[in-house]
Amino acid sequence: VMIHAVPMRDGFGGVKAVKYVDADLVEKIIQRPNFIGIKEENGDRPVFEAMLSRHNSRLPVIGAGGAMRRFVGDHKLGSYTYLEGGGSFKPGLALEFYETAMSGNESQALELAGKYEDQYFTLAVKLGWHRALKETLDLLGLMPAFEREPFNRVTAEERAQLRQVLAANGWLA
Repeated sequence: VMIHAVPMRDGFGGVKAVKYVDADLVEKIIQRPNFIGIKEENGDRPVFEAMLSRHNSRLPVIGAGGAMRRFVGDHKLGSYTYLEGGGSFKPGLALEFYETAMSGNESQALELAGKYEDQYFTLAVKLGWHRALKETLDLLGLMPAFEREPFNRVTAEERAQLRQVLAANGWLA
C-alpha cells in the first residue's frame, strides 16, 4: 500500500478540501504492515520536508509538482524517488533524467527538464494534468483518450496545442 497524501482535487489543479495528511498521521499509518511508500503532494513545502526527514529512511517519500525540476531540489534533501509525469509516455526520458540527477549532474538534469518538460507541463497543467496526459497518450497511440464524468476531454483546439508541443519535443512520429 502506498499513501497518497493529497487533499481532494478538482482535476484542474484546484483543491476542494483543506484537510491534509501530516507527518504525525503518516507515522501512525505506516506502523501497519504492507506500506511501501508515500506520495506527498499537499502543496505545503514544509509538510513535504517534514515527511521526507521523518520517513524517508524507512519508506520512499515521493514529492509531486514540478517533477524533474522539483526532484533536483528534493534530492539535495535526501530524496531518492520521484514521479515524472512524462514517464507515462516517455519512460526512457524519465530514466535518463533520474540517472543524470542521481549522478550529481544538476546542470544536465535541469537542462533535460528545460528542454523536454517545461513547455509540456506549462500547457498540461493549464489544461488539467490528467486530461492532458490522457490526450497525450492518445496522440502518441498508446491508449485511447476518454474521461469519466464529471471530467471532460480537452477541446479540439487544446488537442492541437498538445500536438504542437509533442511535435516540438520530437515525440510524434
